[in-house]
Amino acid sequence: MAGTILLALVPLGIVLFLDRREPESRWLYSIAVLWGALIATALALPLNTHIIAAVAGFVKVHPDVQAIFGADASMILGAPIADPLVEETMKGLGVLLLC
Repeated sequence: MAGTILLALVPLGIVLFLDRREPESRWLYSIAVLWGALIATALALPLNTHIIAAVAGFVKVHPDVQAIFGADASMILGAPIADPLVEETMKGLGVLLLC
């Protein structure tokens, strides 16, 4: 966790450097981080679950897909579809709310 925090300081420093002429409030940065870490993830959870369940239904109907990907085929196929699309869209909504 400490390594991740240290790595996050680099892009934060770049953002603060680029925003030096019209600096935003530190509260705005805090709200953006909290939205991305907590609220967007919580909002995305039901939709992610629904998409993975739909993929599990597809895998159940097509046993050859399960034969190719194994017993965890629904997660192997569903997670790369659901997680990036849904979670990044929720984070984008947070950026729209901040604008």
